[in-house]
Amino acid sequence: MKSISSKLAFLCLLAGIPCLLHATTYYSKASGNANTRATWGTNTDGTGTAPGSFSVSGDIFILRTGSTLNLSGNWTIAAGVTLQIDGNISVTNNNHDITISGTVIFTNTTTTQVSLTGGGNGNNFTVSANATVRTSNQNGLRGAGASLPVTVSGTINLNTNASYEFNGSSTQLTTGLPATVKDLAVNSGTSISLSANTSVTGQLKLQSGILTISPGVILTIPSPGNIIGTAFGVAKHIQTDVSGATKSYVRVNNISGTESIPTGDGVNFLPVTITSASVTSVQFNVFSGLTHNGIPNGLAFSNTEKLYSVDAVYTLQRMAGAGSFDLTLGWPSALEGAQFSSLSNGNIGISTNTGSSWSLPMGSGDNVANTASVTGLSIMGQYAVGKTGSPLYVKFGSISTTIKNNGVSLKWETLTEIDLQKFVIERSADGIHFSSIGEQSALAPNYTGYRYEFFDVSPLAATSFYRIRGIDTDGKFSYSAIIRVNNTNNDLATASIKIYPNPVVNKELGIQATGLKTGAYQVLVTDLNGKQLYSQQIQVNSTQLNQHILLPSAITKGNYVLMVRGNGENSSRMFSVQ
Repeated sequence: MKSISSKLAFLCLLAGIPCLLHATTYYSKASGNANTRATWGTNTDGTGTAPGSFSVSGDIFILRTGSTLNLSGNWTIAAGVTLQIDGNISVTNNNHDITISGTVIFTNTTTTQVSLTGGGNGNNFTVSANATVRTSNQNGLRGAGASLPVTVSGTINLNTNASYEFNGSSTQLTTGLPATVKDLAVNSGTSISLSANTSVTGQLKLQSGILTISPGVILTIPSPGNIIGTAFGVAKHIQTDVSGATKSYVRVNNISGTESIPTGDGVNFLPVTITSASVTSVQFNVFSGLTHNGIPNGLAFSNTEKLYSVDAVYTLQRMAGAGSFDLTLGWPSALEGAQFSSLSNGNIGISTNTGSSWSLPMGSGDNVANTASVTGLSIMGQYAVGKTGSPLYVKFGSISTTIKNNGVSLKWETLTEIDLQKFVIERSADGIHFSSIGEQSALAPNYTGYRYEFFDVSPLAATSFYRIRGIDTDGKFSYSAIIRVNNTNNDLATASIKIYPNPVVNKELGIQATGLKTGAYQVLVTDLNGKQLYSQQIQVNSTQLNQHILLPSAITKGNYVLMVRGNGENSSRMFSVQ
């Protein structure tokens, strides 16, 4: 027998008139078997007309709050049909399965709404390909207190070609979400926290709220065009969260032409626009809090340093592709330094972090739209926004110490001193926590290189660590390498160290040192953050050292520090690698 809707459609066709068929909403009774049609009716108390099946496209079935239904057999919600679970389903009989080919909606925010505890071969809950799961649960899709249970008598199958939507009013976890999904929809009153690596093969639908990618997690999108949404901003964007130095990333594949990625830190909207002539894949991370090395929670810029800067770092990692690219960065006015708004558009640019310092900002900006752009980049890395033509740091050369007259003499030299104001000498007992012990004015604030000396008349009784902070006229500063002094030795040698060639080519480095005592020494190479990259023990049998070393392949183009330690000697020299 044909259904009523089929008969009506047939009559409309015979009459030659348009006929609009309306979907029906059915409500559950207080108890019964969910797969039995008599358990459902058109009235809100479950009475009224029962459905003819669970397969009419457009029909909605609402399992009411306070109702707990069982199964008397397998139950399939067909494609186009919606099951909204306000109450609970408890499957306790043998071999009864639930299959969702349409849409299932979980409305409880803190409680599991499906129980699968039957015997036999177990009870399965299956979300089929092209089905949709929507949940408001703050604990996620599957887990303790989540929409679906942790343990079941059978299996829970969440198809990787299904779509998943998180639509809670409070912060939601994505626990239980498959590693690969078709569509991922964010329709949140606050934020969704992505807790594991996830690849979206269809669309990332940013409808409302913030999608937070937890630290260490990567979200992969097939192309920029698969990010769906409008009016991105502080309340709707992709937050690339950080914890300590650990970042999260959104990876966008198949970037070609000009594409904007709606990134931010959860509080600030920090969009990145990239233009690439060739197809490329890029991982993006942004965070607020400008640091010297471009690493989250690293050594922060002071307020004085940030006068002409934007307090944010943007990271791009090229995962596939090659070629040059153009870059535009955006930011909110709240992250601008106190003097940034006074800059003309031609004085706003983008700086690149080399791993130890920031390059001169280049390009141009828009102080109304809050954007900065630079063209013709080839290597991706960490970026910041600042005043063009103004170096962020003085560049240090060597630093050495000598114990004499019951004090410690520090000697250092600079390679460049553009707009340099002064030096602050800092000392530490542990190499971590430093405090100022004196200052010196720059002798030649716009000179290429100079030598300085400071005498610490009251050094620490045992071990001391020293570093020099150079501050320019805009308040920006940088640090020298850290040098360690053991005050129990009463006659540190005053060794003279030379490096050749400098800059180093082909990773081959020659060292010549004079004024050494006979004995064992350690030769170290570190980056400008103090990370050890090379170490070798050597024996000196005369007052002069001539040593040839081959640097490891991990050392790439940039600036480094060579240190010679031993027999009371602790000297360093900066060098460059081409």
